Amino acid sequence: VCNAVYVRLNFTQPLCACPGRYRDPCSASLNRDDLHTTELITDPRGKTCEPVSEMRECRGPRDWSLLALQNIRTGKSHYLVICRCPPSNILEGPMSHDQPTYASVPGIRVYGMMCAQVNNNRRGRYLRFARSIARK
Repeated sequence: VCNAVYVRLNFTQPLCACPGRYRDPCSASLNRDDLHTTELITDPRGKTCEPVSEMRECRGPRDWSLLALQNIRTGKSHYLVICRCPPSNILEGPMSHDQPTYASVPGIRVYGMMCAQVNNNRRGRYLRFARSIARK
């Protein structure tokens, strides 16, 4: 994630610069239709150097879509977008992520967000995983 966009505050926070292999600089647009936007549950939107359409689609419920690696001393984080959620899903989290090798590095905390399937029957709520109901 190269920029965090706070729509309600009309503010863009630069997080890093895009590598030279990308033609354009990181988008600072408040709009979500710039092809570089990762929608979060709350106000900020994450902007990526790579077009979102070129990212692989997450395979739920096992893929972590977004990871945050936080320095315990400074509180600063670096954000990594691993995959994009399918259109019918939303990001759920942050959740503490203690499984990867780098989660055991001293001084680093890892948080992640996963795709959760939207339950259209309950407005404003969602299911963590899709459920199947089998009747006998």
